[in-house]
Amino acid sequence: MILVVRYRTLFIILTGLLLAIVAGFRGGNDPDYGNYYDIYISSLHNSFLSLNIEPFYFFINKTLASVDAPFILLMLLIAVPAVLLKIYVIYKHSHLAFFSILIYILTIYISFDLIAIRQGLAIGFIMLATSHWSNNRNFSIALVLIGSLFHLSALVVLPIFYLFSSKWQKNIFHLSFYAILFVSFFGIKITVLDFIKIIPFIPSFILYKLDIYASYNQEGLNSAKQFFVCIIAFLIYNSNVKNNFIKQVSFLYVLGFLLSILFSSIGDIAFRIKWYFFWGEIFFIPYILSILVYKSKHRNSIPLLFVLFLLFLLLMYLYPAVNFINDIHSRGNSIIY
Repeated sequence: MILVVRYRTLFIILTGLLLAIVAGFRGGNDPDYGNYYDIYISSLHNSFLSLNIEPFYFFINKTLASVDAPFILLMLLIAVPAVLLKIYVIYKHSHLAFFSILIYILTIYISFDLIAIRQGLAIGFIMLATSHWSNNRNFSIALVLIGSLFHLSALVVLPIFYLFSSKWQKNIFHLSFYAILFVSFFGIKITVLDFIKIIPFIPSFILYKLDIYASYNQEGLNSAKQFFVCIIAFLIYNSNVKNNFIKQVSFLYVLGFLLSILFSSIGDIAFRIKWYFFWGEIFFIPYILSILVYKSKHRNSIPLLFVLFLLFLLLMYLYPAVNFINDIHSRGNSIIY
């Protein structure tokens, strides 16, 4: 048993380091790399207001640029914690780390840690904050605030955290799920951009980004796969699961799904918001297999269960990942190289 634990730890550490290095040293032809480089160069002679970015992220760029640090150093400083924070949470909470890492690679890693790496880092802080929410709420709030220094949208998770801790948690969860079913079944479209624009205290750089995000009409649409995963999250939450973390990430997934519907008129921001919550599938999907293994009466059938589950994951996650990569290539960009 000790040997198995050591091999598990070694596998997770080596995989995390490899993914972090690849993310930090990627070739620079992804959709966001050029934008990050422009911010880095422009930070020497502009303010964060003129560049429309978060002040702390601007400060990091300006500090490194002012000492002629290579741009790749900035990418590494973001990529390493972005990946390793997620890997640590997987190490701490995943019942089956291999499958969790596989789902992570085919979802968040290729979408954020290899492209929108600032938000990838923010998601890492959110994952760690979720891990500590039940035991150390103040620490979790601090982690969310740190994440928001790199991407302000990370603050969207705070009210959802408090809803999870509410005595009306179950009612909120069920009402949210039934609202998802109602809106999805009747194809109701919800527009919130006009309402947000009339709020007087919204910073101008946020309004600027909202207009850009709204131009991407399809990015925020939830796929059939994500709707299916939402149903799984609903079923797991209602299965009297004793693992509080699994229950929490199932709750977050459903609430995140509802939020993405509410912001679906702002395509790109709906896409960004939902992944502050959708990362939970990294944990509750493999949890299904752990339950099946635990309840299996025929121990000889366990290897077959693992093989079938792997095929299930590849069917559910590999096809969307390949489509995503092909879409990136169709725009004249690429991932990693």
